Amino acid sequence: MRIKLYNQFLLENSNYDDKIVSDINDIFVELKDDGFDIDINTKNYRNGVGTVYIYIENDNTFRVDDVQQYVMMLNDYMDIKLKGFKIKYCLDYMHSNSSELKREDYYYFPTGCTYDINNLLVQYNFDVNESLVIEGFGDFVGPEYDKIESDVNDMFIDLKDDGAKISIDFYHKGVGYGAGADDYMIKVRIYSDRKFSMSDVEEPTRMMVDYFKDLTDKRVDMEYQRASDYTNTRQSKFNPYSFDNEVTIYLIERA
Repeated sequence: MRIKLYNQFLLENSNYDDKIVSDINDIFVELKDDGFDIDINTKNYRNGVGTVYIYIENDNTFRVDDVQQYVMMLNDYMDIKLKGFKIKYCLDYMHSNSSELKREDYYYFPTGCTYDINNLLVQYNFDVNESLVIEGFGDFVGPEYDKIESDVNDMFIDLKDDGAKISIDFYHKGVGYGAGADDYMIKVRIYSDRKFSMSDVEEPTRMMVDYFKDLTDKRVDMEYQRASDYTNTRQSKFNPYSFDNEVTIYLIERA
């Protein structure tokens, strides 16, 4: 199995854009019934950007509170469908003593905005540059990402049964601490309220390395760092006599 970038997936599935547009329209159906207009642009997903433009015809104004719950539902939906994006909120409003619209950009939902706005643009930036990223661990199609995440969690099931938690982050080329210009990296963080032995981490980590080797057909190197190791150094061999509340495992795919 080769992991696809989200834009490769879209190119191979021509009806995927139509499905997204239909689902987004369903999310905003109540707002549309209240007189709002929604413009959806999925065509730029292949360039790493998707937008949802919210406004009312004839330059009528509204408050961000009027649309917040629907935008939050939209974000949840997008997180399921397409992983690896950042959100920017762009709102336009009429500046006092001026006939021109002023734009403000936020990287969090502007709940503190108390004035009337003319429109709200929700922009999803997927941060994909095809000249740099051809294939790798970044920007998965939702179902593939979920499958990988589930498989990794299964490998560490014994630690999870003992109360540990697992978080997984995927980085693409040239991103992430210690990753070189030609590398992809996965970071797996294991943490618990009580200390666990590195011997309990070693075997599932070996399984995980083999898993990603099979997945990518490439060399995958492993390094790890314990939270209590304040030297900030990563190691490649586990010490079975070491214990910690937290360990971060780095898998680096060498190009």
